[in-house]
Amino acid sequence: MERNVLDYGPDNTGTNNTKEAINAAIMDGNRGFEDCGSTTVRPALIYFPPGTYKICTPIIQYYFTQFVGDPNNRPIIKGCETFTGIALMDVNPYIPGSDSQFRLRPLVDARCYRREWIAPGTNWYSLAASTHIGIFTENGSGGFVSDLVSEGGAIGWRVSSQQYTATSLQFKNCSTAVDIVWDRGFNWHKIEIDGGSVGFNISGIDGLNDQGIGSVSIIDSVVKNVPIGILAAPRAADAVLDNTIFTNVCIIMVLSGTKDPIIEGTSGTKELTLRECGKQYIHNQGRSSMGQSIDDRPRPAPLRDGMANCLLV
Repeated sequence: MERNVLDYGPDNTGTNNTKEAINAAIMDGNRGFEDCGSTTVRPALIYFPPGTYKICTPIIQYYFTQFVGDPNNRPIIKGCETFTGIALMDVNPYIPGSDSQFRLRPLVDARCYRREWIAPGTNWYSLAASTHIGIFTENGSGGFVSDLVSEGGAIGWRVSSQQYTATSLQFKNCSTAVDIVWDRGFNWHKIEIDGGSVGFNISGIDGLNDQGIGSVSIIDSVVKNVPIGILAAPRAADAVLDNTIFTNVCIIMVLSGTKDPIIEGTSGTKELTLRECGKQYIHNQGRSSMGQSIDDRPRPAPLRDGMANCLLV
């Protein structure tokens, strides 16, 4: 079921609290919440016309709910000065029996506000102005996020998930752009990071039995103007860099707690075709690889976009 949030009476000028009107649009149609389980019989697509929507407590995103905005004129959802709650959008409230799914299409001009707003952005979590986190995704199995912008703050996206795909994300001057707590497999495609201290922090050892990071693929991406491009754990995750460009990055990859880089940095631009860190298998023979080049076979033409050597999606 599709619905336009403006049909439920919110103010999209950024003046008044619109939380109740937005939640009314989400809940319309007797969609259930605590007792819905993982049903897909009442999906909803919630359209946010361009404008600014101020909220003072979290929006509850029901299971199988998509929030959609105009990708050419993105709506902005911002927390008010007195915002309280874990996030602007809470997709997994701690209520017994509830279930919800984190699904986004082009939605918000996602900004990590520093002092103006207590909780900025999508699934945002913050403790103080200096610890703002953009997207905070803490569990789940599978997901897809695209076309978001995170600006400023401590962390652009802090994420934990079994397997996930993210494409066309921008991180501008976030102290750490991406902080992965644990995963099994995460694909990062067409990611642009500009400014801050760390591009990708994959040094986490967390989750069930300290499982840490399984594997990370960074594809067709750009990282520039950061001291550290990728911070990995001594018990290194399997990380693959494919057609990724680093510009003005002091150290491209280094293990947490060490000084010697796995991949040296550059004050200019360095293009990496295929580099791998972790366990590498050739037939049935395994070996550890620490940033070496791996089999660099050209991509077939049908997989390139015609303007650059980028994978089509």
